[in-house]
Amino acid sequence: MSIIRQHSETEISELKGHHCDQLIGVGSTVSNGLSLFFIFVSGVMYKFFIDEGVLTWEESLQNPEDDLYDGESYIDLVSHFGIPRSGELRKIEMSDSTLKIHFPNMGLQFTNKDEMTFVTKVQYIDNLK
Repeated sequence: MSIIRQHSETEISELKGHHCDQLIGVGSTVSNGLSLFFIFVSGVMYKFFIDEGVLTWEESLQNPEDDLYDGESYIDLVSHFGIPRSGELRKIEMSDSTLKIHFPNMGLQFTNKDEMTFVTKVQYIDNLK
């Protein structure tokens, strides 16, 4: 399923009810912020990032390792935040420079930490509504 977005406000309703097989971030550590993200849903890999409050979301056909710079690595956000493997996606929404990915009883919030450095802060949100 090809999904492309480049908006400051959007919802990715096409993935509602699908299962997140993997969610990884690119960077040095979660606490320092991450720059690029890959989410695997129903066998399709999507790449996304936030730049100046705009979400760019697209299907990724390239090898994610092509996006690593020196000192960066992949961080498994599913393991890091304790998201159940194959967690159902309830909602994916972008507004007010923040992307929220909703899972049952929890979610992740992605916000530009510093728009000048293209770094995104990721937070676990309990009972995300």
